[in-house]
Amino acid sequence: MDRRVTKNVACSALHSGEYVATGSQRRATAAECQLASAKYLDQVPGALVEDLEVRVFDVASGTKDPARCIIDARGNHLLTTSVHALGSRPVPVFSQ
Repeated sequence: MDRRVTKNVACSALHSGEYVATGSQRRATAAECQLASAKYLDQVPGALVEDLEVRVFDVASGTKDPARCIIDARGNHLLTTSVHALGSRPVPVFSQ
């Protein structure tokens, strides 16, 4: 997701966030988003709090996976590549 243009873009392009699914068909909770993001990142999101924010992303009911979360770059930072399986690598941020 790129909040600058409010649409989905490839993770290879500069982007502001990445969607994460919890696997549930109901609206996600903040705790479920933290767990799903930890698996996605292969790291505890709290350790990356200066660069990333994890939050519930509201999706219209009736969509294939309405229980989504988003991992967002903080401030006016953008991600240069995917944060999937980030592990212990630094967050790939670009500051505008």
